[in-house]
Amino acid sequence: MLHTFETRLDLTPELAALLAVNSERWSWGARKAWSLLYRQNLTRTTAYATLAREGFTSHQVGSMLTQAEMRHAGLVELKKYERGQLELAIQRRERALADKGKKIQALSKRQAKLRAQRNKVAPKPGKSRSNRYLMTLARLRGQVWSIGHTAKPSGNSELQWLPDTNQLRVRLTDKLAHERMDALGIPRSGGPQKVMPLRMKCRFITIDGVDFASHRGAARAALIDAFGKRPVTMRLLQRLSPAGERI
Repeated sequence: MLHTFETRLDLTPELAALLAVNSERWSWGARKAWSLLYRQNLTRTTAYATLAREGFTSHQVGSMLTQAEMRHAGLVELKKYERGQLELAIQRRERALADKGKKIQALSKRQAKLRAQRNKVAPKPGKSRSNRYLMTLARLRGQVWSIGHTAKPSGNSELQWLPDTNQLRVRLTDKLAHERMDALGIPRSGGPQKVMPLRMKCRFITIDGVDFASHRGAARAALIDAFGKRPVTMRLLQRLSPAGERI
């Protein structure tokens, strides 16, 4: 059984701006993953290598590719359902032809119309982007979707909720983390042991006051119980008000 829990983040303007940049970078990677797999038809291995060169961690790349595959599978199932509905409608009309000979001509026209509607489901030659495809890409924007991993702290590599302190740790993309290191004069690798904690501070940001208090405490209990037993897939979603402001 899958459960979805939500909470609201109380962010300083600095953290909100940093998360917005990280989300945009993640969104770009998710769109790139879709393009590599389903527009350029690359293998997952090749797509993985391509994304890894763009400044993402291995877990981030894996999440992006898995997210693209899940979205694609959903679209495929939707197409199958729509086609099945049209085929059922055609079958009903064909049965009616056998029962009502007087209306055979009218029903034949209806059958041809339904078949034409069914053909509209398939992509047109030379045109890969349908409206539904564009809507799917739009939903990928402005969010971080990290696939869970049982063996990782809090069941996730990139987004980790700490129930003891009510904090959320968010791992930034490598590119953004490197920019923070460069700005502070921290070497990206090597150097004395004392710079290791500084590098980790550049790779992660911590958000205070994060709790999953819904369902009379059941949400919090379910998440804590999942740690170490089941993967915890987490999504950090940025919502905009009608005026275009982050809420």
